[in-house]
Amino acid sequence: MKKLLIQYKNICVYAALLGMSYLTGLSLAIVCGYGITGIEVIIPCLMIFAGIVYQRALPLFSPKNLRYAAPVGFLFALTLVLGSKIEIYDGIFHDFSLVDVVIFPFLGFFFTALILLLFSFSDKICVSTKNCESVDAEVYKTIEKEKGKRFISWICNHLFLSLCILYTLCYLPYYLTFFPGNCGPDTWESIRMVLGEIPWTNHHPVLFTGLLMVVIKGTAFLPLTGSVGVFSFLQMVSLAAVLACLTVRIFKMQVPVVVKIFTVLMFAFHPFIGMYSIYLTKDVFFAEIMVLLCLKLYDIIKEEGALLGKPSECIKLSVLFLLSSMLRNNGLYITIVMAVVLLCSYKKYRKQIAALFVCAVGLFLIWQGPVFAAIGIEKQSFAEAASIPLQQVGYVLWEGGTFSEEDMAFLEELMPVEKVKEVYQPGYTDMYKFDEEFNDAFLNENTGRFLGVWWNGCKSHFGSYMKAYLMQTVGYWHYGETNSVCTQGITANTLGVEQIDVISNGFGFSLEPVMEKLVLAGRKAPVICVLGSMAMQIFMVLLLIIQYLRRKKGRFILWLLPLVLLWGTIMIATPAFCLLRYMYPLFLLWPFFLATFFEAEENIQ
Repeated sequence: MKKLLIQYKNICVYAALLGMSYLTGLSLAIVCGYGITGIEVIIPCLMIFAGIVYQRALPLFSPKNLRYAAPVGFLFALTLVLGSKIEIYDGIFHDFSLVDVVIFPFLGFFFTALILLLFSFSDKICVSTKNCESVDAEVYKTIEKEKGKRFISWICNHLFLSLCILYTLCYLPYYLTFFPGNCGPDTWESIRMVLGEIPWTNHHPVLFTGLLMVVIKGTAFLPLTGSVGVFSFLQMVSLAAVLACLTVRIFKMQVPVVVKIFTVLMFAFHPFIGMYSIYLTKDVFFAEIMVLLCLKLYDIIKEEGALLGKPSECIKLSVLFLLSSMLRNNGLYITIVMAVVLLCSYKKYRKQIAALFVCAVGLFLIWQGPVFAAIGIEKQSFAEAASIPLQQVGYVLWEGGTFSEEDMAFLEELMPVEKVKEVYQPGYTDMYKFDEEFNDAFLNENTGRFLGVWWNGCKSHFGSYMKAYLMQTVGYWHYGETNSVCTQGITANTLGVEQIDVISNGFGFSLEPVMEKLVLAGRKAPVICVLGSMAMQIFMVLLLIIQYLRRKKGRFILWLLPLVLLWGTIMIATPAFCLLRYMYPLFLLWPFFLATFFEAEENIQ
């Protein structure tokens, strides 16, 4: 009788797994947008995959494990369901239905099971890595005994230079194909400021424009195309150097060899890096600074704050925070929050921490105060910070909604309502706030009044506001949402700068079609597209946070905090629904995410 009960229980379990596998496969097919024909083909495959996941994850379902995995799993499921309702280019937000309510729990359980399996796999990898120390670590230890630390430094520098040259050579075909670089409207505005055609503003950071000015003035003997090419080359080398530094850091960690191989392959051959290495925008330099900042914070945590007692390390950290603030407006908010967190985390070194942040913030205030005033920098428009409120108000008007008579009069003064309906574009604020009829000066003078109008609309049009917000930010939380990676080549300009395909001119064939296909593969190809998804980048950060919590290493969350703050500020004020350049630091840190996720546990104690 007991054996029959056990068999009956097993049959029930397998029947439940079979049913859940089928419903999970159906749910995945629905949120992925497959049609009937597609469902007939894909469901059996998804069903088998889901069945394997459930079967292997079933022993891992315990209250202790679920409290870590379930929140992230169900959150990811929620983003898939929400994102499947949005058709951003048509401005459509479909209503929710009973199907969404049904598929949500199955998706949540499925992704929870996947996360449990991932954690289990990482634990096994960490144990095997800990028991078998990496060759790199053994070599460094041997050299330290025989030659001393100077020789170790020489070896590391040699590896750094080799990787720097390798990465530069890998990016060179992009440089020669798109010479003088990938230049869009933002680039032309900065160059026109340098040439004195338009007033200087901080809309495109003055530091970036200043660097452009140094190169353009320093190469005045060249035509403008050549000067831009020199700047593009220097930027390419700087990115290669930062990525070489990151690679050396990963090579010295106790992680699986496959992670190190992946690091080199990604940094050398991923098209998003090759294209961005010559993309003339402040976002590339900002990404480099953020990568170095995260590495520095990681080292501080690993040394339990001891590095904060060294003046040289404090100066480096202060410079990184200062540069991040000067290169992006949200860099200052990241700096201020990190100051508070570091002061609370390392009370032993609070004097040093206070000093380094006073220097960073003080120099930044001098930069944006007396320095800007001396060179006549115009004050930035409030519209830049109010992209999402403007988009929400515009969405209500675009839908045919109305505000109170007084508020409508205010909005009419800001921009004719009929014009708003004409130019409004879901997911993009630029067509709205940069229109010639948009009264920028009026908004700057009536900031408080505008926020009052926005708040009044929030109370009466909350549903429309939420739809507008979700559409405006969808690319940063919904997996699968893609947009153009970056400007490719030279856009129309009045400066006489034209693209020169050096390879085509010299050898009679062009690599541009190949590179365009590589970029498309980076956006759309299975598995590879995960790296370029900003949603997957932030979910990887969440997984790392959970990994640190379950391993009782919560202090390591500190180095991830700047990335979370970066994402948070974008979610508050993004002018476009999906721009990889805003989240580019997270893209570059993929290998380091994996390295820290699979690092042997004794290495992070």
